[in-house]
Amino acid sequence: MNTIKVHDTVEVIYPDCLTLLSEEERQAMNFAKAGEGYVLKNDDLHIMISIACLKLNWFTNLLSASDLRRSAVKNLEKLMRQYFFKPLRFMDHKIGEELGQGFAYEYQNKGIDMYGETYVFKKDKMAYYFHFYTRKECTEEALVIWNELLDGVNSL
Repeated sequence: MNTIKVHDTVEVIYPDCLTLLSEEERQAMNFAKAGEGYVLKNDDLHIMISIACLKLNWFTNLLSASDLRRSAVKNLEKLMRQYFFKPLRFMDHKIGEELGQGFAYEYQNKGIDMYGETYVFKKDKMAYYFHFYTRKECTEEALVIWNELLDGVNSL
C-alpha cells in the first residue's frame, strides 16, 4: 500500500497495483487544470484515477456537495458530448469521514466503450474530486481496486 496527501487534509491509501504519475505526466494529460492533485493508473486494467481539490470561493462554498455533483455532471456532459457521454445513476459513498456525492457514467473513446465514476465532497472550504475511468470490459475487476482506494481515504 502507498499513501498520498491531498492539501494536507486528506490522506489517500492506495493499492500497490496503481502507479502514481509524475507531475510532468499529469500536466501532459491536462489533469493539472483540475487543481492540486494526483493521477494514478493501472495499464493492465486500463484504470485511470484522478484526485484533485479546489478552493471554494464565497459562492461555491454555499453549495452542497450534491450541488457540486450536479454541476460536475453538467460540465462532463458539455466536455464529453463528442464521446457519447451517458450519465447512468447518482450514488453516495463514504470517503473518509465525509459522504461523497457521486455519479456513474459511460462514454466512448476512440471507439472503445468506457465506464467512469466521479465523487465529490466538501471539507474546510475545499472541494475534493475523485474521478475513476476504465474500459467497460474491465469494470468489474477495476471497481474492486477503486472501492479499495475510496475506503482507504482518511481525514488528517
